[in-house]
Amino acid sequence: MADVDLLVRPADAQRAAELLTSLGFRQSAETWKERIFTPVDASATAELGEHAANSLKIELHERICEKLPLRLTDASEFIFPTQPQPGLNAYPSTASLMLHLLLHAAGAMAFQALRILQLHDIALLAALGPCSGVSASTYVTVNELTTVASVWALAPFMTGATNIGSTATNQVGLGDAFAAVTSVASILTGTAPGPALPAGATLPIANIDTLANILSSCVNTTGGAAGDSSPCGNLFSATTVNSVAPTNTVAAALNMTQHPAANISALYALQPASPPFVPSLSSAPKDLTIAINYTGGGLNAPTAIAADQQGNVWVTNSGSDAVSWLDHLGNSKLGTTGTLLGGVPQGIAVDLSGNAWVTASNNEMYELNSSNGNLTGSPLTGFNEPTGIAIDPAGEIWVVNSGANTVSAVNSSGVPLAGSPFSGSGISAPAAIAINGNANSN
Repeated sequence: MADVDLLVRPADAQRAAELLTSLGFRQSAETWKERIFTPVDASATAELGEHAANSLKIELHERICEKLPLRLTDASEFIFPTQPQPGLNAYPSTASLMLHLLLHAAGAMAFQALRILQLHDIALLAALGPCSGVSASTYVTVNELTTVASVWALAPFMTGATNIGSTATNQVGLGDAFAAVTSVASILTGTAPGPALPAGATLPIANIDTLANILSSCVNTTGGAAGDSSPCGNLFSATTVNSVAPTNTVAAALNMTQHPAANISALYALQPASPPFVPSLSSAPKDLTIAINYTGGGLNAPTAIAADQQGNVWVTNSGSDAVSWLDHLGNSKLGTTGTLLGGVPQGIAVDLSGNAWVTASNNEMYELNSSNGNLTGSPLTGFNEPTGIAIDPAGEIWVVNSGANTVSAVNSSGVPLAGSPFSGSGISAPAAIAINGNANSN
């Protein structure tokens, strides 16, 4: 468990110590810069360093200072609140927080070589999302769990711990990926699931905790290079790709997402004996993917799926006559039932305007508009057991008729193309169709 630093004015130090004593803590040590309090019933230290298996430790400071090589450096007046209020006070600014962290790190670098080795290879991540959602009062927890949530969601847009981005044409996808992080974990509490997980959705908590525990192997280690046989080194060895070993935990996590079936047994074995995140898996998983299971919105034996340019997902259901429509986080955009058709939906495709076109078992094809998911006009007829469907760059809709060995084609207004339906060329009981790079149907 991490330390808690309390800074009080010298005049308040004794009362603060008495308060901690009344809360079940006892002074267990004292140094030149702090008094250390631990729970009265605390067990012996279980692991080296700041580990979840260890008891909470509170360090009571009258000033924030470090003995640096040239002189004692005191930053207390920059950290005390300018207008203190009764109770706990926040840092007066982000700059004062960073000053405290940097001063503490400088002191560790000067006198605690082991601390440097612990920190050197640990890189953690918490995806904050759009800047408009972050303010000076935003509280963020960064730990192995937020790292798992962030890396697994952002992996398609990452090339490293500090390289996350997209092309100009896929900014929506990048934004959706950042939003997906909060389905997996809360960056406020550092726990799973996150606040954006839809009602009825199921998150594999034990899998996620296991991944976080694997990354935590770098917390308590005096090594940190592939091949040095330390826990952290073993993590980097097990996540080496094309003979290139990662040098921090985010890079290791990224390799795990991109190669989810590699070295699973070796990675699973890296979990500490007292894992910081529970519940975890009791045996090694088949792969290292994270899959969220969604329910509701009319989902009933789903078969086909299509996504629009905003990340919304349309789903056909073979167990009913309904089409489901979910947003990029899995929330239903069509209530609990979806949009009902006149038959069981079969294939589905989305045009460039975001409208969904669906074939159905009653030999009809339906258009569902992108504004509210409702049916647009009357269904198109003249099909024969239509199944697969595809839309070309011109907006023309191609449908295979498995009951007639033909392919039908209509324009975006539903008017059949000249010669439709098409036959021959070896078409026999067609079930699916796709558009190739030359805009030809296959």
